[in-house]
Amino acid sequence: MRPQLYILCVLCVFAVNISFSQETDETKALQTLIENQSVRPALDGMKLIFSAYTNGSDVTKQAIEKSIPRLKMTDEILDWLKSDAAKSPNKDIRMLTLRIISIDSLFDFHLKFSSIFLYDPDKEIRLANIKTLNDSPQWCGNAIEDELIPQLEIALTDGFYPVRKTALEALDKYISHIKSPDAIIKRYPKEPSMTLQFEMENSLISGIHHYDYLNSLTHYLYSDSPEISALLCRVVGKSSNILNETEKNRCAWALNKVKDDNAKVSSSKQWALRQLKGSEPKQSNETKPQGRIAASLLNRFEPLRKKTLLKYNGDEKTEKAVQLGLEWLARNQESDGSWNCARNNPWHNNVVLPSFTNEDELVDVSVSGLALLCFLGDGSTNQYGLYQETVQKGLEFIKSAQDKTGCVNIPKGHVHNKQCLEQGEDHGQLARRYNHNISTLFLVELYAMTSDPGIKDIAQRALEHSRNTPEPGFPWSFYLEPSDMGPSIFYILALRLAQETDLAVSPKEIERVKVYLDQLTDRKSGRIVHICAIPICFGGMDSTASGLFAHILIKNDKEIITKGANWLKQFPPQWEPFYQYTDYYPNLLFLEENVMNEWHWYYQTLAFRQLGRPSPVQRSGYPSPRRSFGTAEDGYGAADGGDYWTEWNQKHKEVLLKHQRIGGLLDGSWDPEGPWATIGGRVYSTAFSILSLQAYYSYEFK
Repeated sequence: MRPQLYILCVLCVFAVNISFSQETDETKALQTLIENQSVRPALDGMKLIFSAYTNGSDVTKQAIEKSIPRLKMTDEILDWLKSDAAKSPNKDIRMLTLRIISIDSLFDFHLKFSSIFLYDPDKEIRLANIKTLNDSPQWCGNAIEDELIPQLEIALTDGFYPVRKTALEALDKYISHIKSPDAIIKRYPKEPSMTLQFEMENSLISGIHHYDYLNSLTHYLYSDSPEISALLCRVVGKSSNILNETEKNRCAWALNKVKDDNAKVSSSKQWALRQLKGSEPKQSNETKPQGRIAASLLNRFEPLRKKTLLKYNGDEKTEKAVQLGLEWLARNQESDGSWNCARNNPWHNNVVLPSFTNEDELVDVSVSGLALLCFLGDGSTNQYGLYQETVQKGLEFIKSAQDKTGCVNIPKGHVHNKQCLEQGEDHGQLARRYNHNISTLFLVELYAMTSDPGIKDIAQRALEHSRNTPEPGFPWSFYLEPSDMGPSIFYILALRLAQETDLAVSPKEIERVKVYLDQLTDRKSGRIVHICAIPICFGGMDSTASGLFAHILIKNDKEIITKGANWLKQFPPQWEPFYQYTDYYPNLLFLEENVMNEWHWYYQTLAFRQLGRPSPVQRSGYPSPRRSFGTAEDGYGAADGGDYWTEWNQKHKEVLLKHQRIGGLLDGSWDPEGPWATIGGRVYSTAFSILSLQAYYSYEFK
C-alpha cells in the first residue's frame, strides 16, 4: 500500500488545483494514483480518487471522469460504493459513484442497487440513473424482467418530468419483456403531463402482441376510472389496423359491454367501434367560391389547392390531419359562435407563465378568431363551404363584440351587452389588442374571400380603429411597451390582404409599418427585438419568425430576411413541452431553450413557405414562386446554400402529425404544451397547428 500512502501525503501537502498547462506534483500524483488503481485496485486508492474529485478543480474532475473506464474494481470496492459512496450526503460523490458503476462491465452490479439512485434527493442524479438504465446492454437476460422493468416502473412515478419521460422511453425499448401493462395503465390517470399520457397510449399500442393484451384489455375496459376505460377504448380503436379479424370481433364484443354513461368513455367507445368496422373519415373540402377572391388566397380552392399542396410537399396525411382538427373545432364551438378557452384548457387553474400574463377568460375573442381563420383557410366562408354554418355563427359573435369605435373585444366577469361595450369597459391592453387584431384579420380575410358588402363596413371600421386609436407609438402594437410583434403581425397581414380588395388602406399606414419594422429589427443579426427581455418571445424564436413574415409582406429587405431566416434555421421543431423547463428556470424571463412553441412554428412555416422553393420532384410543370431561397436571381439563400423550406417542412409536419390526438373527445386536437397555449388552451394549440398544416396553400403573395 506504500504507493497509495505516498500519494496521500502529496495530496495533503499540495492544494488540489490542477492545471494541464503547467504540470505540477499534484498532476503527477493524480495520474500515478489512477494508473496504480487501474493495475492494482485497492479501496484506499479509490477513496483517494473520490477525495480528489470532491475537493479538486474542474480540470481534476474531468481527468478523473475520463479515467473511469480504466479503473478496476474489487469486491471490497464495490461493497464500499454500495454501502457508503452511493449514500453519501455529498452530491459529487454520489454522482461519481453512479458514473463508475454505469460502465458496461458493471451493469449487472449497477442493476442490483440502482434502486438507491431511484430515490436520490437530487433530480439530476435520478435522471442520470434512468438514462443509464435506458442505455443498458441488451444481453442482461432475465435481469430485464426481474430487476430492470420494476425499477423503470417506479421511475414512471418520479416527480421530475425528464425522469418519467426517459423511463417511459426505456419501457418502450423493452416492451417485449413486459409481462403486464398494469404499471402504465394505472399511472395514466395520475400523469400530469399530457405529452406523456399521449406516449403511454402509444406504448400500449406498440406492445399489443407482446403480452396477453386482450385479457388485460377486457379487464381494464370495465375500470371504475373513466380515464382508464376511455384510454383502453382508444387503444383498441388505434390498434384496428394491426388486429386480425378474430381479435377485432373479440374487441368489438368487449367494447359493446362497456358502460357509456360517461362522456369520455362514450365518445372513445363509439369511435373505437367505428374504427373496427373500418369507417372512413370525411373528405376534404372541395367548395366552389363565390364572388371576387383576393389573388393571394386563390390556392385555397381546387384545382390550385391540390397542386400547391403537392408542390410544397404536403400530402394526404396533412390534409386528413387538417380535417380532423377542423371537426374538433366545429364540435367545440359555443352556442353563441365563440370558442371558450377555459372550458378547453387543462391549465385553467395552473398557468405556469409569469404573473404579468392575463388569464384565459380574457382571450376568448382571440382564440375564436384563430379558429375561424382555420375554416377560412380550408375554403369555407359564411356563404359557401363545408363549414358555412360554423363560420356564420363565428361571424355573428365577432360582430357582437365590436363597439362603436370599431374595436372587437369582450371583457369578462359580467354578462356581455351593448351597454357595457358602449361604456368602454376593458380588462387590459394585452387581451384587447390581441382580441381586436386577430378579429380584424378574420374580417378582412372573410371579405377578401366573399366581397360581401355586409362585411365590408365592419372590416373597414376594425382597420380604422387600429389606425386611429389615440395611443402612443403604434396603437395596433401596444403591449408593456409601445411595440410588440405579437399582436402586430395580425394587423400587418390584414393590411396586406386589404390592399387586394377595395377596403381603404392609407399609404401612410404602410409607411408606418415599415418604420415600425425598422425600429424592432436588429440589422446585425436579423432578429426582431423588443425592449422587454423575454428570450422566448422578444428577440427570440416567435418574435423573429413573426417579424420575418412581416418583412416579407411589407419591406422585402433581402439582407434582413436572409439573416433572420439563417438565425431561425438553427431551431428545428421538437416536441419539448414548455412546462418542464420551469424546473430548470424558475424565472422564465431567462428561458432560452428551444421548447415547442405553436406561435413560433406557425410563423416560421409561413415565412419559409413564402421564401421556399418547391420540391424538385414536384417542380416540373409549376411556375417557381417569386421568392425562392438558394437562387441567384432573388438573392435569398440558406447559409449552407440549401433550401430552408424542405428541411423545416419535413420535420415540422412529422412532429404535428405524430402528436395529433386521435379518438374520443379530443379526437383531432393538439395538446396545449407550448408557452402561450397555457393561456389559450386546446383551442389555441389546435388552431395554430391547423393553420401550420394549411400553410402549403393558405397564402401566396406576389
